[in-house]
Amino acid sequence: MGRKWAATSSPSYPWTSFTPTVTSQGGTPTTVSAEARYAQIDKIVIYQFKVDITNAGTATGHISITLPVAHESGSQSSGYCVEYNNTGESGSVIQTSSAPYIRNYSFSTWWANGNKILGTLIYKAA
Repeated sequence: MGRKWAATSSPSYPWTSFTPTVTSQGGTPTTVSAEARYAQIDKIVIYQFKVDITNAGTATGHISITLPVAHESGSQSSGYCVEYNNTGESGSVIQTSSAPYIRNYSFSTWWANGNKILGTLIYKAA
């Protein structure tokens, strides 16, 4: 008849909490907080984060967020994010040569009082 799939147990990879640093492309946010978690499977890192902007201050441009594990030099990755408190807009998490940056779909800024952003990035560790 065909192949049968055997049930197997896969290893459990625990989530590790991480408190990232959040910065802006320009200006300075007054009050912003972030929390994150990640799991590392060999050299693959699954990174989930939440950014809460209480007071955007003079912050402009994209949002940068630090990584829990250094990424492989020269590698690039992208992920998905959404602002879930005010606008419901989706966006991208782009990892290039420095800290990943977060932009909404229209490439305008998400620096606004009360915005809350959830995101996921999967990348290759150094």
